[in-house]
Amino acid sequence: MIPSHVAQLGPALRPALTILDDALAGGNFAPSAEETSLAKNPALVIADFSQAVRSFVEAGEGLTTHVVSLSSCTPARVRSAADEVRDAAEELARVYRLAARLSLAGGGSRNEETLTLAIRDTLVTIAHWLADLMLVIAEPWKLLDMGGETMPDGNVSIELQIKLRYPDAVDDLPTWLPARLAYRQDSVTKALRLALRPRAYPTVAAVSGVATPPASAKCAGTGFFGSLVFALIGIAAIDSIFDDD
Repeated sequence: MIPSHVAQLGPALRPALTILDDALAGGNFAPSAEETSLAKNPALVIADFSQAVRSFVEAGEGLTTHVVSLSSCTPARVRSAADEVRDAAEELARVYRLAARLSLAGGGSRNEETLTLAIRDTLVTIAHWLADLMLVIAEPWKLLDMGGETMPDGNVSIELQIKLRYPDAVDDLPTWLPARLAYRQDSVTKALRLALRPRAYPTVAAVSGVATPPASAKCAGTGFFGSLVFALIGIAAIDSIFDDD
Protein backbone atom coordinates (compact mmCIF):
# COMPACT_ATOMS: atom_id res chain seq x y z
CA MET A 1 0.00 0.00 0.00
CA ILE A 2 1.18 3.51 -0.75
CA PRO A 3 0.56 6.44 1.62
CA SER A 4 -1.66 9.14 0.17
CA HIS A 5 1.09 11.77 0.14
CA VAL A 6 3.42 9.45 -1.83
CA ALA A 7 0.60 8.61 -4.24
CA GLN A 8 0.31 12.34 -4.97
CA LEU A 9 3.83 12.28 -6.38
CA GLY A 10 2.64 10.59 -9.57
CA PRO A 11 0.54 13.50 -10.82
CA ALA A 12 2.95 16.01 -9.24
CA LEU A 13 5.92 14.67 -11.22
CA ARG A 14 4.06 14.74 -14.52
CA PRO A 15 5.24 18.26 -15.51
CA ALA A 16 8.89 17.23 -15.12
CA LEU A 17 8.47 14.16 -17.31
CA THR A 18 6.48 16.16 -19.87
CA ILE A 19 9.31 18.68 -20.17
CA LEU A 20 11.88 15.96 -20.85
CA ASP A 21 9.55 14.11 -23.22
CA ASP A 22 8.95 17.29 -25.23
CA ALA A 23 12.67 18.05 -25.40
CA LEU A 24 13.50 14.55 -26.61
CA ALA A 25 10.76 14.75 -29.23
CA GLY A 26 12.81 17.42 -30.97
CA GLY A 27 11.68 20.71 -32.37
CA ASN A 28 13.12 23.95 -33.63
CA PHE A 29 16.79 23.97 -32.63
CA ALA A 30 17.71 27.02 -34.72
CA PRO A 31 19.91 29.25 -32.54
CA SER A 32 18.42 32.49 -31.30
CA ALA A 33 20.46 35.69 -31.48
CA GLU A 34 21.18 35.86 -27.75
CA GLU A 35 22.17 32.18 -27.55
CA THR A 36 24.55 32.06 -30.49
CA SER A 37 27.53 33.27 -28.45
CA LEU A 38 27.06 30.71 -25.68
CA ALA A 39 26.19 27.95 -28.13
CA LYS A 40 29.60 28.30 -29.78
CA ASN A 41 31.39 27.46 -26.53
CA PRO A 42 31.29 23.73 -25.68
CA ALA A 43 32.96 24.31 -22.32
CA LEU A 44 30.16 26.63 -21.19
CA VAL A 45 27.53 24.17 -22.40
CA ILE A 46 29.20 21.34 -20.46
CA ALA A 47 29.42 23.52 -17.34
CA ASP A 48 25.74 24.40 -17.63
CA PHE A 49 24.81 20.76 -18.07
CA SER A 50 26.86 19.59 -15.09
CA GLN A 51 25.07 22.14 -12.93
CA ALA A 52 21.69 21.02 -14.29
CA VAL A 53 22.47 17.40 -13.36
CA ARG A 54 23.48 18.47 -9.86
CA SER A 55 20.19 20.33 -9.54
CA PHE A 56 18.32 17.18 -10.55
CA VAL A 57 20.19 15.10 -7.98
CA GLU A 58 19.44 17.63 -5.23
CA ALA A 59 15.78 17.72 -6.27
CA GLY A 60 15.65 13.94 -6.21
CA GLU A 61 17.10 13.90 -2.72
CA GLY A 62 14.38 16.37 -1.77
CA LEU A 63 11.71 13.86 -2.79
CA THR A 64 13.06 11.55 -0.10
CA THR A 65 13.75 14.13 2.60
CA HIS A 66 10.58 16.16 2.24
CA VAL A 67 8.03 13.57 1.08
CA VAL A 68 8.78 9.85 0.95
CA SER A 69 10.64 9.47 4.25
CA LEU A 70 7.84 11.18 6.18
CA SER A 71 4.88 9.32 7.61
CA SER A 72 2.69 12.11 6.26
CA CYS A 73 3.03 15.54 4.72
CA THR A 74 0.86 18.24 3.20
CA PRO A 75 -0.06 18.45 -0.49
CA ALA A 76 1.83 21.75 -0.57
CA ARG A 77 5.05 20.01 0.46
CA VAL A 78 4.52 17.33 -2.19
CA ARG A 79 4.04 20.02 -4.83
CA SER A 80 7.10 21.93 -3.65
CA ALA A 81 9.34 18.84 -3.87
CA ALA A 82 7.96 17.97 -7.31
CA ASP A 83 8.44 21.57 -8.46
CA GLU A 84 12.16 21.26 -7.68
CA VAL A 85 12.33 18.24 -9.99
CA ARG A 86 10.40 20.16 -12.65
CA ASP A 87 12.80 23.11 -12.41
CA ALA A 88 15.77 20.75 -12.81
CA ALA A 89 14.07 19.14 -15.82
CA GLU A 90 13.64 22.56 -17.40
CA GLU A 91 17.35 23.24 -17.01
CA LEU A 92 18.27 19.85 -18.47
CA ALA A 93 15.98 20.42 -21.44
CA ARG A 94 17.31 23.95 -21.94
CA VAL A 95 20.93 22.76 -22.08
CA TYR A 96 20.02 19.89 -24.41
CA ARG A 97 18.51 22.35 -26.85
CA LEU A 98 21.55 24.57 -26.41
CA ALA A 99 23.84 21.66 -27.28
CA ALA A 100 21.78 20.98 -30.39
CA ARG A 101 22.14 24.63 -31.38
CA LEU A 102 25.88 24.34 -30.74
CA SER A 103 26.02 21.45 -33.19
CA LEU A 104 24.17 23.50 -35.81
CA ALA A 105 26.29 26.60 -35.23
CA GLY A 106 29.48 24.59 -35.54
CA GLY A 107 28.43 22.78 -38.67
CA GLY A 108 28.02 19.47 -36.87
CA SER A 109 31.61 18.71 -35.89
CA ARG A 110 32.27 15.36 -34.24
CA ASN A 111 32.86 16.88 -30.79
CA GLU A 112 29.68 18.93 -30.93
CA GLU A 113 27.63 15.97 -32.13
CA THR A 114 29.15 13.80 -29.38
CA LEU A 115 28.22 16.37 -26.73
CA THR A 116 24.63 16.57 -27.97
CA LEU A 117 24.29 12.78 -28.01
CA ALA A 118 25.83 12.43 -24.54
CA ILE A 119 23.40 14.97 -23.11
CA ARG A 120 20.54 13.22 -24.88
CA ASP A 121 21.56 9.92 -23.26
CA THR A 122 21.35 11.58 -19.85
CA LEU A 123 17.91 13.05 -20.54
CA VAL A 124 16.68 9.65 -21.75
CA THR A 125 17.99 7.96 -18.60
CA ILE A 126 16.33 10.50 -16.31
CA ALA A 127 13.05 10.37 -18.26
CA HIS A 128 13.01 6.58 -17.98
CA TRP A 129 13.68 6.82 -14.23
CA LEU A 130 10.85 9.28 -13.71
CA ALA A 131 8.50 7.16 -15.81
CA ASP A 132 9.39 3.99 -13.89
CA LEU A 133 8.96 5.77 -10.57
CA MET A 134 5.55 7.08 -11.60
CA LEU A 135 4.48 3.64 -12.84
CA VAL A 136 5.55 2.02 -9.56
CA ILE A 137 3.38 4.55 -7.73
CA ALA A 138 0.48 4.11 -10.15
CA GLU A 139 0.46 0.32 -10.31
CA PRO A 140 2.33 -1.13 -7.32
CA TRP A 141 0.54 -4.47 -7.73
CA LYS A 142 2.52 -4.95 -10.96
CA LEU A 143 5.89 -4.83 -9.22
CA LEU A 144 6.46 -8.55 -9.79
CA ASP A 145 5.91 -8.07 -13.52
CA MET A 146 8.42 -5.20 -13.42
CA GLY A 147 11.13 -7.40 -11.90
CA GLY A 148 10.27 -7.04 -8.22
CA GLU A 149 11.00 -9.68 -5.58
CA THR A 150 8.71 -10.90 -2.79
CA MET A 151 10.19 -10.20 0.64
CA PRO A 152 9.72 -12.34 3.82
CA ASP A 153 7.16 -9.85 5.17
CA GLY A 154 5.01 -10.28 2.07
CA ASN A 155 5.86 -6.91 0.53
CA VAL A 156 7.36 -6.72 -2.94
CA SER A 157 10.61 -4.83 -3.48
CA ILE A 158 12.12 -3.59 -6.70
CA GLU A 159 15.43 -1.89 -7.47
CA LEU A 160 15.31 0.83 -10.09
CA GLN A 161 18.90 1.94 -10.50
CA ILE A 162 19.97 5.06 -12.33
CA LYS A 163 23.51 5.80 -13.48
CA LEU A 164 24.30 9.08 -15.16
CA ARG A 165 27.54 9.41 -17.11
CA TYR A 166 28.47 12.34 -19.28
CA PRO A 167 31.61 14.22 -20.40
CA ASP A 168 32.47 16.91 -17.87
CA ALA A 169 35.23 18.57 -19.92
CA VAL A 170 35.85 19.37 -23.57
CA ASP A 171 38.92 17.11 -23.49
CA ASP A 172 36.61 14.12 -22.89
CA LEU A 173 34.73 14.59 -26.15
CA PRO A 174 37.20 13.08 -28.68
CA THR A 175 37.15 9.69 -26.93
CA TRP A 176 33.57 9.71 -25.62
CA LEU A 177 31.29 7.04 -27.04
CA PRO A 178 27.61 8.00 -26.73
CA ALA A 179 25.33 5.10 -25.84
CA ARG A 180 22.62 6.35 -28.23
CA LEU A 181 19.97 4.95 -25.89
CA ALA A 182 16.65 3.92 -27.35
CA TYR A 183 13.80 5.99 -25.93
CA ARG A 184 10.99 3.98 -24.31
CA GLN A 185 8.21 6.18 -25.60
CA ASP A 186 5.49 3.66 -24.69
CA SER A 187 6.50 3.61 -21.01
CA VAL A 188 6.79 7.38 -20.83
CA THR A 189 3.43 7.89 -22.52
CA LYS A 190 1.79 5.40 -20.16
CA ALA A 191 3.25 7.11 -17.08
CA LEU A 192 2.03 10.48 -18.34
CA ARG A 193 -1.42 9.06 -19.06
CA LEU A 194 -1.81 7.41 -15.65
CA ALA A 195 -0.71 10.63 -13.96
CA LEU A 196 -3.79 12.31 -15.44
CA ARG A 197 -5.97 9.82 -13.58
CA PRO A 198 -5.36 10.41 -9.85
CA ARG A 199 -7.95 7.78 -8.93
CA ALA A 200 -5.75 5.15 -10.54
CA TYR A 201 -3.32 5.59 -7.66
CA PRO A 202 -4.16 3.27 -4.71
CA THR A 203 -3.73 5.12 -1.45
CA VAL A 204 -3.85 4.60 2.28
CA ALA A 205 -6.71 6.73 3.60
CA ALA A 206 -5.80 9.39 6.14
CA VAL A 207 -8.05 8.04 8.89
CA SER A 208 -9.60 4.73 7.99
CA GLY A 209 -10.31 2.53 5.00
CA VAL A 210 -7.87 1.30 2.39
CA ALA A 211 -8.16 1.37 -1.38
CA THR A 212 -6.74 -1.96 -2.53
CA PRO A 213 -5.59 -3.37 -5.88
CA PRO A 214 -6.86 -6.73 -7.19
CA ALA A 215 -6.96 -9.44 -4.51
CA SER A 216 -4.16 -11.46 -6.08
CA ALA A 217 -1.73 -8.55 -6.02
CA LYS A 218 0.81 -7.51 -3.43
CA CYS A 219 1.87 -3.90 -2.88
CA ALA A 220 5.13 -2.38 -1.79
CA GLY A 221 5.16 -1.27 1.83
CA THR A 222 5.76 2.30 2.91
CA GLY A 223 9.14 1.59 4.42
CA PHE A 224 10.37 -0.13 1.28
CA PHE A 225 9.26 2.72 -0.93
CA GLY A 226 11.17 5.24 1.13
CA SER A 227 14.29 3.09 1.02
CA LEU A 228 13.90 2.61 -2.72
CA VAL A 229 13.85 6.30 -3.54
CA PHE A 230 16.67 7.10 -1.12
CA ALA A 231 18.88 4.43 -2.70
CA LEU A 232 18.01 5.60 -6.19
CA ILE A 233 18.97 9.18 -5.53
CA GLY A 234 22.13 8.12 -3.74
CA ILE A 235 23.21 6.13 -6.78
CA ALA A 236 22.42 9.06 -9.06
CA ALA A 237 24.47 11.46 -6.96
CA ILE A 238 27.50 9.20 -6.78
CA ASP A 239 27.58 8.22 -10.42
CA SER A 240 26.64 11.49 -12.06
CA ILE A 241 28.96 13.72 -10.10
CA PHE A 242 31.84 11.63 -8.84
CA ASP A 243 32.15 8.59 -11.15
CA ASP A 244 34.93 9.01 -13.68
CA ASP A 245 34.70 5.51 -15.17
